Amino acid sequence: MAQYPIEADKLLAAASLLVPASPGRGRPSYTAHRRGVSTAYYAVFHAIGERVVRQVFPTADATFRDRVRRWISHTDVKTVATWVGKLAGTLPGGPPPHIAALLAPTGVPSFDADTSSIAHGFLELHEKREQADYDHQAVFTRADTLGLLELARQVVATVEAIDSDESAVVRVDRHAGQSAAAVIHRFAASRAIGRSRNDRLHRRPLSGSRRGR
Repeated sequence: MAQYPIEADKLLAAASLLVPASPGRGRPSYTAHRRGVSTAYYAVFHAIGERVVRQVFPTADATFRDRVRRWISHTDVKTVATWVGKLAGTLPGGPPPHIAALLAPTGVPSFDADTSSIAHGFLELHEKREQADYDHQAVFTRADTLGLLELARQVVATVEAIDSDESAVVRVDRHAGQSAAAVIHRFAASRAIGRSRNDRLHRRPLSGSRRGR
């Protein structure tokens, strides 16, 4: 087990320190708002990554789990979340046909409300994180920043509260519907594992692989 693991609750606590709800005298610097947003996003990203590890590889040893965490990229989760948004009708367009056939076999999305809320929250925080880290013109008011921190808390809580259903990770029940564990975690993991295999075929070390930011 890692001596200093990256934990979602610790990241949320750090974001709250950067942008406290009651700052007292003075106010946090504008840079603190940016770092608070970025840290809140990473809490969500690592919460999903940890869920992938625990749901898809429940019996793997600590070393392998650490490798899986490194396989999962921001782009993997963003891609899956975008598929969910398109199927839910909150984003324009549609996912690839094979994804639509799997997740909406009758034309109606078969995933639950938690899936949509995780996907929507992730996409919003991902966009805001990129603005916070790279866009010099982006503006983050105190109210907006606190709202994003609260959104991150809600998404992390939803991810961590999902009832474990390990069978849903390897079996699709099209009649009962699919939980967020089945959709977000399985597809993010499959994309990550597929890329890791490609890296090994090209003899590219995992530590040096490029990850979607």
